[in-house]
Amino acid sequence: YQNDTTFPSYADALSQVRADSHLSSLFEPNSWQEKMVAECRSSLHTHPSRAKAVLFYSQHPDGRPDKRSKHGGCPVLDDGGGEQPKWAANLWVWNAPRMGYPEAPNKEGWSGEKAKKSKSKKVKEGTKKEEAAAADGQKLVVFANKGGKYVDAKLYYEDTYWGDLGEGDSHRVNSFAGHVWRVKAREETVEEWTVGSEPEQSFNI
Repeated sequence: YQNDTTFPSYADALSQVRADSHLSSLFEPNSWQEKMVAECRSSLHTHPSRAKAVLFYSQHPDGRPDKRSKHGGCPVLDDGGGEQPKWAANLWVWNAPRMGYPEAPNKEGWSGEKAKKSKSKKVKEGTKKEEAAAADGQKLVVFANKGGKYVDAKLYYEDTYWGDLGEGDSHRVNSFAGHVWRVKAREETVEEWTVGSEPEQSFNI
């Protein structure tokens, strides 16, 4: 972002800070505070506004880190050059991948040892999540299409599409007793299951 022509270069921003009598009286030359103000002025930035927020993603759709999401907070200075209190509210939103449909995240380029490490890590994380889910009253449910009777089947939680359930497909989900899951083929409901009280359950077609 520092190459964006709508903002001054870091060198120009630093010169502006040092030329400002209010700012120069606040910061020692070459101090981290002075450098931070110059970085803020030379990079993409936004002013706070009531009832508004800045939204950005830290990853690309395929899971790779987005280096452009690197960010920081700028100091708050009043017109007289003094420092003011600063309040911040951060909200992290996690987008869980929903596999089994054309727009699902892919892992192109992941192969060999990197893929194995990723899979091993996910297995460990999955085990911990399942243990936490069990303690919360959730049930581990597996839906599978082993018979191949419905090659174009789709799994739904009530009327919400969950994923494809074609021949050989399966889904492991955390659900609760009483939840209703349906399998549809050609838009018609062909199976309907209600989750029971057992900690682990499986439903097959």
